Amino acid sequence: MSRPGHNADDKLDAYIIYLRRQILKAERTLAREIKKREVLCRCQRGENEYTQEDFEEMRSLYEAAREQWLSEHTIEASND
Repeated sequence: MSRPGHNADDKLDAYIIYLRRQILKAERTLAREIKKREVLCRCQRGENEYTQEDFEEMRSLYEAAREQWLSEHTIEASND
């Protein structure tokens, strides 16, 4: 009879445990590297904090400028 830990099943179990540990180690390393490389945008760092009203104002300005641009360019296109 062989010693405990020397049969094929025990070796396979030990290898599976080793691989699981290596996977967990690699996942932790990857998570650390991703976190290091993340660059927060200025609004997340508190430099530019916009409110909903600010966004609504910018949106209305954009829509007005877009409508004006479209009206000018559709007239020019129909005159050609």
